[in-house]
Amino acid sequence: MILSEIVKIIGNGRNISHFRKLGYDLEIKQEIDVKVEHLKSGSDIKILVSCDICDSVKTVTFNMYYKITNELQSKYHCSNPECTKIKIKESNEKIYGCHPSKLQTTKEKVINTNKSKFGTEYYSQLESTKNSKKKKFLDKYGVDNPSKLDFIKSKKIETSIKNWNSEHPMKNEYVKKKCFDSQEINKHPFTNKSFLKDVIDTKQKNILYKYKKIVENDEYEIIDNTKNEMKILHKKCDQIFYTNYSTLRNRLNYNITLCTNCFPISESKSVKEKDFVSWLRSLNLNIKENDRNILNGKELDIYIPEYNLAIEFNGLYWHSEKFKDKNYHLDKSLKCSEQGIRLLHVWEDEWIFKQDVVKSTILDILNMKKNFKYKDLLTVKVLNDKNNIEKFVSKNSLNFFEKTNLNISVFHNQEIIAILCLKRNGKNYTIINHVEKISNDIKYNTFEILFNYLLNNYYYENIYLMNDFRFGNIVSEDIFEKINFSKPSFYLCKGNQRFSKKEIKNNKGYFKLYNCGINKFKYKY
Repeated sequence: MILSEIVKIIGNGRNISHFRKLGYDLEIKQEIDVKVEHLKSGSDIKILVSCDICDSVKTVTFNMYYKITNELQSKYHCSNPECTKIKIKESNEKIYGCHPSKLQTTKEKVINTNKSKFGTEYYSQLESTKNSKKKKFLDKYGVDNPSKLDFIKSKKIETSIKNWNSEHPMKNEYVKKKCFDSQEINKHPFTNKSFLKDVIDTKQKNILYKYKKIVENDEYEIIDNTKNEMKILHKKCDQIFYTNYSTLRNRLNYNITLCTNCFPISESKSVKEKDFVSWLRSLNLNIKENDRNILNGKELDIYIPEYNLAIEFNGLYWHSEKFKDKNYHLDKSLKCSEQGIRLLHVWEDEWIFKQDVVKSTILDILNMKKNFKYKDLLTVKVLNDKNNIEKFVSKNSLNFFEKTNLNISVFHNQEIIAILCLKRNGKNYTIINHVEKISNDIKYNTFEILFNYLLNNYYYENIYLMNDFRFGNIVSEDIFEKINFSKPSFYLCKGNQRFSKKEIKNNKGYFKLYNCGINKFKYKY
């Protein structure tokens, strides 16, 4: 997508007639402003563009953009390898309807080439290839075929029991009957097409039964299923959608809305982000998406003007060190802070695994909860049960659990509703985390109670407070003064989940995700 609207050009013998035809009053060596779309296709004027796949912003020449977008008729993709893969896939679908390797002409060409080179239709049919595979298996596993491994045998038996209720399909009475009733009795039963069809039908019924129990409820109804996809009615939008088993399984695992009409499968914005935005809209908020005006070209995923609140939904892969430098998230937070906007960073895995905590945190920020009424019934005491502390913090906080040696808690009806986690070093105390029980309707406001308990019951020289800048500026400067800032550190990520550096001893196979750094404050009094 082109972000530049106007560019400057200088008149010369090659372009003057072109721009005069478009109505510009242009002379040789005269500099004027023109619209980007009026540039000649071969122009080397630099323009600001964003990738239509990953949203990264960069400067390219107009002729390059014109060429990549097929004369402005298709999407623009940057040089990122992942974006290139997506673009190639889209082009193949458009030109061939599938990957070129799946075309019959391609298959025939491969076979002819292999015959001329190796004398066989496929390279894997060569004796040397077979012997090489056997040698590798012998060296690695001690057998010449993976089917001889004990765990593979066990897996086959488990699958057979699951599908046929017997250790081998041929021990199933239904399979036996079909096999011996077949005219092709001397052949393997799976060469019998009618028998094979019955097998596939039976498996489809098993799959349908499995997903019916999981999917069908007041919101969804399974209409039909085929070998590759399911036909489902979404009662909420009253539309039918089709989905393959892989997409359905992933959406169920990640607790994402199943309907592909309400939440289309998108290359440029994840389904999880769409689900997150949909929840925000359900709160009747005035939301601006993908705003590039506030930060002068840099994109803000979500901006809520009424609350001066911006939210970045950070996908783990696209926000890793592969694509974002270590100061990327910090710079955005600082630029928002300069304009009086609080920027909250929500990580993709938090929406997958801690959706309730994310919702509770945002409802707190938006003041959409009722204040807790029964403060007189609260009791405050020091909690020493490490297991209960870790369990409460891990369940109710977006921060990673960190060991502390002083934990002051608030109880209501013998239930923990908040913990103030501190590190004590002599007469110096550092507040690491303040965690309240998650709730969609009650705001407990326990920080003042816990902090006063600390002041009244412990002799101190200094009290420090650590504030993760990913939540924006949330510390009262009337009570605390900022004394230090720790530069962005990193999480380690593998698959769809982040881990703290302390959790992973060997980070091989993990990639880094940089945070916004930590502000350190000191109690003034």
